[in-house]
Amino acid sequence: MLRRISPIQLYLWLLTVAGPALIIVHGLRWALHIWGVVIVGAIMVAASTLWPIKLGQGSITLVNAGYFSVFLIGGTIPAVVAGSLGQMLGWVKGFKGIRSLASWSIFSVSVLAGAYVFHHFSPLWVQASMFFLTFLFINNMLVLIYYLIQDNSVKTWQLFAEGLFFDVLSWVISAPLILIFVLLQKAYHTPGAILAFFPFLLITLLLGLGYNLYRSHKNTLTAVRVAAEIAAASSPEDVYRSMEKGIRETFPSSVLVMYRKIPHRLAVRLVHVYYPFEEPPPYKEEVLASEGITGWTIESRSSELIDDSEKVIGRFVNPRIPRIMRSVLLLPMVTDRLLIGLMVVAHPEPHQYGPPDLRLGQILATQAAVSLRKIDLLVETRHLSAKDPLLAGLYNFRYFQEALDREMRVAEEEGTDFAVIFFDVDHLKFVNDTYGHLMGDRLLQLVVDTVRLEIREHDVLARYGGDEFILLLRRASQKAAEMAMERIQGKVSQCQLGTIPMTLGISVGYAHYPSDGMAVEQLLFMADQRMYQNKVQRRIERGALNGTDGINGPNIPSENG
Repeated sequence: MLRRISPIQLYLWLLTVAGPALIIVHGLRWALHIWGVVIVGAIMVAASTLWPIKLGQGSITLVNAGYFSVFLIGGTIPAVVAGSLGQMLGWVKGFKGIRSLASWSIFSVSVLAGAYVFHHFSPLWVQASMFFLTFLFINNMLVLIYYLIQDNSVKTWQLFAEGLFFDVLSWVISAPLILIFVLLQKAYHTPGAILAFFPFLLITLLLGLGYNLYRSHKNTLTAVRVAAEIAAASSPEDVYRSMEKGIRETFPSSVLVMYRKIPHRLAVRLVHVYYPFEEPPPYKEEVLASEGITGWTIESRSSELIDDSEKVIGRFVNPRIPRIMRSVLLLPMVTDRLLIGLMVVAHPEPHQYGPPDLRLGQILATQAAVSLRKIDLLVETRHLSAKDPLLAGLYNFRYFQEALDREMRVAEEEGTDFAVIFFDVDHLKFVNDTYGHLMGDRLLQLVVDTVRLEIREHDVLARYGGDEFILLLRRASQKAAEMAMERIQGKVSQCQLGTIPMTLGISVGYAHYPSDGMAVEQLLFMADQRMYQNKVQRRIERGALNGTDGINGPNIPSENG
């Protein structure tokens, strides 16, 4: 059964066949005396292919300096042979099958087209200009067709424009090298061509070194600025946004995935993703210490540079990734020997990062860890300062005032309502005097736990002082406040404090915003007055049941009761 050939494969095979066919038709009519020139040109092409000069989001190669110099000296076929040999030597770095063959064929067709136009013009500078324009047009159009068949989108046209820019730049840089090559060869023949290789090598090294110094300086400035932003962050989200901004400036076209350490587990949870591709990011919500090289990084807390993930056993996330990230920086966020989280910076192409990038990533990861740890400690401190020091699950009155002020502002802006409830606990002094203060604390904790079961999670329960408590019911109507007050009072009356033969109870009063007042002081005063009225009424009712005056009866303590 024959396997169906896709349109993109058919296109690549047609390109692959076209190059050799044109070369054979043209013939191998070139002089043997320029074999040295061809070899030098091939070496230049191979060197540029193996070690391109990275510039920003792309890179340039000076292959033009190799094959076009040979073209000017020996003609079309020597130039094609020099370029072909150089590309084949470049395949040592990574042969991609039909894609590599098609790339070679595109080069050959472009050179032949440029040579055809070259011979129809004069003088030499016009010929060279027409060769350059024809080569650029044919080469980039054939590449564009490939990408349009693969994916016809705005991103394709952006990539085409970027590729065209870098091609023009490579020709501009190659021009003086071509001139040096031709002049030296005319003066000294093959030894001159060999001498021309050294300026080529020098220019390549200087460009690479100069750009690396520029990039290092720029990245250092970016790291300093981002580190300052991270240090000033007031929330984890601010840290994540600052980190994303720094990564996008420092490592273009890279993915950023940030994880936070899960408390009491050797695992991390996904908290932030920057994924500059159209498909949704496929990363797992949680990564355990036992999962691949990412898990190893979590466990060892050691940074890792992966030059090509396809050569690593146990890829860094999971096998469901549609777009495999080939270059990866794994950066644990560690401070004071504590693992705070993990940063993953990744790129779909291999060989995108080096040791300087790893060191820069470590600096940013460490700063993020320090800032996140500081925020966690600040939140924990605020949380502890808002809690009552003696009773678990209870806020203090200072925190209650802040919550009440916030709720008042929300109510004024949005037209909502809320209620405040005061209550105090019966017989606390009697229990303290008779059974001890530890039993008195147990009494208060029992009441607090009972009340918490009857309110919502976003309501605020706080201690006002001694045996008095205050409750904020957010977004509660007057009827809802009355029902909550009756329900709480009924639940507390059903509680029993150990084996102590005593009925528990609380006196309750409420105030509703806005019907009972528009100011905090009015609401607190109204709730306190109603609580006092409820206290007196309950004493009278108990007195009637016990046959006393209800105020100083034999079974009811006179204070706080």
